[in-house]
Amino acid sequence: MDLSRYDYIVFDCDGVILDSNRLKTEAFAVALKDEPEDAVQRLLDYHVENAGISRYRKFALFYEQILPAADADAKVASALRRFGDIVRRGMAECGYVPGALAFIEAAHRQGLKLFVASGSDEKELNEVFQERGISRFFEKILGSPSDKLENTRRIAELAGPGSKGVFFGDARSDAEAAEDSGLDFVFVKGASLWESGAAVAAQRGHLIINDFIL
Repeated sequence: MDLSRYDYIVFDCDGVILDSNRLKTEAFAVALKDEPEDAVQRLLDYHVENAGISRYRKFALFYEQILPAADADAKVASALRRFGDIVRRGMAECGYVPGALAFIEAAHRQGLKLFVASGSDEKELNEVFQERGISRFFEKILGSPSDKLENTRRIAELAGPGSKGVFFGDARSDAEAAEDSGLDFVFVKGASLWESGAAVAAQRGHLIINDFIL
């Protein structure tokens, strides 16, 4: 892929840089292991369909709409702690999407500005990238509780007027954020949970890749 026409690149994290999508799905199930199975399955279905939306919104949805609780705020906080403990360990240890690290290193050597716009917790993600030794490649690593649209707009502002960017993502929220900010979008399908992603990306004229072994 020719990157010479771009000034900056935005990456989602889960399923694009780190092979962590299934880890996140399992973490939702474990964090809610004491809740009714049918209610948990409804959240898991929502999570798979809406990958890239923050855990804050998903746990709030669970305790406010799927399984309404009088003490919803406390239950959300407890679930977030359990989820964070699981994910923090898993993301430090999981593998990279094939070719992703080499692609990032090459883009960095070319002088492109690199950013992350993820649905993951921002503080947690910065710590994981620091621990893995890859934070040095990125200008900014942004995540929740700010949503992906907001973070992508912020990145476009940081890149400056007239800058041309491309967003590598694997979820509907990534495509929508790219389109909203006028970035080209590349759908990374290999580890994606978005079942209709390839069809939607093709319909919208976006490039589709399996991974970064191009």
